[in-house]
Amino acid sequence: SWKDGKMFCAIVNYHDDSLMDFPEDNSKSPLELLTKAFECLEAMGVEPVLDPQDAGMEKKSMMLYLSLIR
Repeated sequence: SWKDGKMFCAIVNYHDDSLMDFPEDNSKSPLELLTKAFECLEAMGVEPVLDPQDAGMEKKSMMLYLSLIR
């Protein structure tokens, strides 16, 4: 599931492990993880097309957001 934020954190960590302390950050709530991951992705140049509250809700929006990550 993408709703808990762990996959987004893993993607951030894969691309730049200096941006977050993963997997140690896993103790945070899903909303906190998503917020942190989205902030890191934005710092990496990924346009914020989703809000943390919307993650995992609509498949097409998730696919668009994931396609922006390189």
